[in-house]
This record gives sequence, C-alpha cells and structure tokens, in this order.
Amino acid sequence: MIIPIILSTLYLSGYTIYENFISISGGPVHWHADYQVWACGEKLDLIDPKGITNKIGSAVLHEHEDDRIHIEGTVIDWNDITLRKYFEVIGGELEKGHLIYPTKNGIIEYEGENLCDNQEGTLKVYVNGKAVEDYENYLIYPDAYVPPGDCIIIKFDSDDSTETDILCDTWAVAGWNYVNFARREINIGDKRWF
Repeated sequence: MIIPIILSTLYLSGYTIYENFISISGGPVHWHADYQVWACGEKLDLIDPKGITNKIGSAVLHEHEDDRIHIEGTVIDWNDITLRKYFEVIGGELEKGHLIYPTKNGIIEYEGENLCDNQEGTLKVYVNGKAVEDYENYLIYPDAYVPPGDCIIIKFDSDDSTETDILCDTWAVAGWNYVNFARREINIGDKRWF
C-alpha cells in the first residue's frame, strides 16, 4: 500500500516541477479581467455554471457567474489564454466581426449582417476604454485584482466610436475611469503590458 502512494507522490511532484519549468508564466498564476458583452444596447448575461465546479470554461480559463475572466493555474502557451480562447472554452466564439455568446436566454450570434436600430452593426472590443483591433489575440493584463486588471467591453452595435465610456462595475466602485487610470508595467518573457 505504501509503495503506490510513494510512487504517485513522486510522479505528481515531478510533473508539477516539470510543468512549472516549461510554463511561459513561470509557474501558477491567478489573474483576472472583468468584462461585459453588449448587443444592440442590451447587456448580455452569460449562462450560469452547473454542477459542483461553479464555473463556465476550463480549469485554467473560466468565469464564476461574476463577469470576470479568471486565469488560474500554470500557463503553458500564450494562445491558451487569449480572448478568443476564453470565448471558445465558455461555448462561444469571438472572431473578427463575429460573436457567439451563450446567454441565459440561449445562444446569441451577431455578425455584420445583423442590424441594430435599423443600421448595420459591427463588433468592437474595448480594453480600458479604447478599441482594440486584434482583439481575438488579446492577452489580459496579468494581475489578480480588478482594477488594475482590465475592463473589457465587447459591443455589437451601429456605433463606430474608437472609445467607450461603459465601465466595468469593479472599476466604477473603485473610482477608476479610463481618463486617469495608471498601472505598473509588467514583463513576462517576450510579452509586455502597461
């Protein structure tokens, strides 16, 4: 009985050390970003988690019914924690001009031919108030707290603005806004955030 326990412990310890060694994050992380999804002026609500895990998504990348992207664990590849990957693991899709989002009222899908207020809609993603072009590959600011973690607003509407004034709830409660926020620069491997 003792031999299998020792062998299991050695294997798990060895694998954990190996996983931390090969990870791009240098070991386990606990990062967050808050987000909201809006379509034609209506804020959408992600489906609720079911079961004892209390999360939608994967072990590393998920949401806990709190409008917050959670990155928890060892990150092996940057592509595993992009905004595109987050939408994939929650059962949706975020591609250039195309949004699929699993809501409490069913799965919604928006793309260029959909109308908002009788005008053609477009998909835009704002990070900390500013429109981001390559939003599918966006990597959230690596911090456990929001703020200073990102406020991400995803909108499908007929507005072509390059900025938004919609704030995530945690930013508003903390008194942060897009005009005067400042946070420290972070470098991890070849990635840089500020």
